[in-house]
Amino acid sequence: AQRLPPHLFSAQAVANIGWALAVFDIADDDELNAWYWPLVKRTSRHMQPVHFRQLHQLLLTCAHADCRPSHIDEVVLDGIRADGLKAYTEASAVFTSSLLQQEVARDLRLLGHDVEEEWVHQGTGLSLDIYLPQLNLGIEVDGPSHYARNCRQPLGSTVLKHRLFRNLGLSLCVVPYWEWQVLSLRAKG
Repeated sequence: AQRLPPHLFSAQAVANIGWALAVFDIADDDELNAWYWPLVKRTSRHMQPVHFRQLHQLLLTCAHADCRPSHIDEVVLDGIRADGLKAYTEASAVFTSSLLQQEVARDLRLLGHDVEEEWVHQGTGLSLDIYLPQLNLGIEVDGPSHYARNCRQPLGSTVLKHRLFRNLGLSLCVVPYWEWQVLSLRAKG
């Protein structure tokens, strides 16, 4: 297969490719690494926080697969790791909780659970909607924006986030909006 010349790839395109590799869990491919990581090095000085967040997700995927990105200087890679963690942590600090999430958290409190909303994992910057520390259980309340239109297929970003948390060894419970609606109606009826 022919490859496009590296100068045709913008920082955004390189970050998008990295994010797609993370979503599809393709982190440890020698041929791909030989092509991809030099592109990252070439474009990293033009990257914005959003690009570093995407690369951060790929690096977390790589860490779980116990693979090391090749064909890139360790100093450059360390800078990208630091910028990715910083960008991800800053993005996690800006949050809004949906009414659905607030309802789930309220009901968990009524059941006697210690509930932490918008919990951020310190080592990765990843955030959870709800964390129950006594159970080491993360809860993601996934509304319609987490799914493809007119179906119940989760989007790539949702699949990736769930996988990254499971890779950290955290038990994760996903509450899809349509299941909560059914439970809520039963409780009221």
